[in-house]
Amino acid sequence: MSEITRKPCGGTSALSGPTDSLLTRQDRVRVLGARPQRGPGIVLIGLMGAGKSTVGRLLAEETGLPFVDLDAWIEERAGLTVERIFAELGEESFRRMELEALQALAAGGGATASDRGLVVATGGGTPCREAAWPLLHQLGMVVWLKVDPALAAERLVQKEGEVAARPLLKAVLPGQQSAGEGAARFQAILVRRLAELLAERAGWYSRADLHLSTAQASPAELARTIAQSWRCRLAVRTISVSLASRSYEVKIGRGLLQSVGPLLRQLSAAGSALLVTNPTVARLYGDKVCRSLAEAGFTVYQLLMEDGEEHKNLATVNLLYERAAAVRAEREWPVVALGGGVVGDTAGFFAATYLRGLPFIQVPTTLLAQVDASVGGKVGVDLPSGKNLVGAFYQPRAVIVDPQTLASLPARQLRSGMAEVIKTAALDGGELLDLLKTATPSLLSGVAGKEEPEELWERILELSIAYKARIVETDEQETGGMRRVLNLGHTVGHALEALTGYRAYTHGEAVAIGMVVALRLSRLFAGLAAEEEERIVGLLEGCGLPLVPSAWRPESDWERLAALLLRDKKVRAGEINFVLLREPGKPQVQPLPLAAVRQVLDELWPVTADSAEEGRG
Repeated sequence: MSEITRKPCGGTSALSGPTDSLLTRQDRVRVLGARPQRGPGIVLIGLMGAGKSTVGRLLAEETGLPFVDLDAWIEERAGLTVERIFAELGEESFRRMELEALQALAAGGGATASDRGLVVATGGGTPCREAAWPLLHQLGMVVWLKVDPALAAERLVQKEGEVAARPLLKAVLPGQQSAGEGAARFQAILVRRLAELLAERAGWYSRADLHLSTAQASPAELARTIAQSWRCRLAVRTISVSLASRSYEVKIGRGLLQSVGPLLRQLSAAGSALLVTNPTVARLYGDKVCRSLAEAGFTVYQLLMEDGEEHKNLATVNLLYERAAAVRAEREWPVVALGGGVVGDTAGFFAATYLRGLPFIQVPTTLLAQVDASVGGKVGVDLPSGKNLVGAFYQPRAVIVDPQTLASLPARQLRSGMAEVIKTAALDGGELLDLLKTATPSLLSGVAGKEEPEELWERILELSIAYKARIVETDEQETGGMRRVLNLGHTVGHALEALTGYRAYTHGEAVAIGMVVALRLSRLFAGLAAEEEERIVGLLEGCGLPLVPSAWRPESDWERLAALLLRDKKVRAGEINFVLLREPGKPQVQPLPLAAVRQVLDELWPVTADSAEEGRG
């Protein structure tokens, strides 16, 4: 049953005339043509009175980055106050100076040059032109400090001379602020003017990566929140999946769930988002992701689907259609899939087909989904007659991987994910396989519940995803090229899942059993050395994965399994195209008759006389 919930988650030189600019023509050409050298920093935007300078200075202390107040930076170099620039040269000249100042800072110029980035507090109107945004993003993470006009007015009045120094306020305010009725009138006019400015600028401000209200948090608390988000972004590993117009990036980093909103905001200007997840994942991470999306300016509608492979079907997709229609979802609304492979595949198929395609973002929370299901654009659902028989190739706009979600996984799910990692290592035959050979005892301790070194998991994720990305780039839609090799172990694995009604084995467990079969077939038909077969099977066994079915009665089960094998998408002219290994790192696809498969099953799978019937479909 699907359920929908709306989640509120939220030495200077003077200028000689109006045609002069802050930078000389020669400097301007140098700045515009230079490749940016600045490291990733933080840019604060928002209405005057939001506290950008106060928070910015605290943020500089928190991060160790230099602080720049953009208005003060302009004043120092122009030799004029902002008030005088407005009065003598006009607002347009000041806006040009703002843009040139951003260009200089982004290019690493000036006394504040730093390859570590800057904390920049901008003026209220700085982001209100298109040309400013590439420079703001170049400087780093853009944060909108949101403030109510009444609160902003109160803060400005409390600072002596602050209102008088603001040209856009001074022009509409009475010249004298007195006590009593005069002060109240002054305050009312100030609030009204700030509200007008906010209405004009809110659309620009909403482009920020992070939206934070200043009403209930102190400047120090805001600085700590921003610094935490910034550190998460710095630690991100990025893998590109290059597919022409459908290219996207996979982001890997600890704590990235808290940055889903800012990362999505870089890809979508929509005001709403659909979050598809299941109750288990929603309890663990739903509020965190909803809060991140809300802080980035999205209204979040949470669509719950039931947990488990048996719910990866057209009935669930139909419920998602109905729920999306109920909230009048629009084509620009992104679909965020938060969960394991079942959620990702189902939400992806829903996104691919609703309104002829909604933007789709994968946020996988299981090891299996992180290393395999979330990358490559395969989305779909199962039928009673077979796994993934209804689906599409529909690439996500981004994949966001937070290794910290692995800490909450049950041991069985971690083991299931390790089956896909080992599969990838066997196919690649490079650093990942070497890493698993030496790191397996440590990984096993992680599976047993002990804390795993996070750097190790991150490297495993990075290598696994990078291999799959390379394969997908060469054969996006599995049209006979290299992508078929990713099915190592899946042919028998998928059939075994269907045979047992998707209840006896996790996907990874079924793939592990299928890999053992594929490796023995590789020995017989592709020349795989016995020691290599034993080494890879040893990795599977070392992770506690099953190597053979728990129950197997060939006289009753073989015909059903064979029928399922013949429904595999790789079947051609009655022969099954199996993925085999000549050696680690050298896979091949080879047609084999059913008799060869039966021969290997008779060798490997012990007959169970009292086979349990539970779970058989």
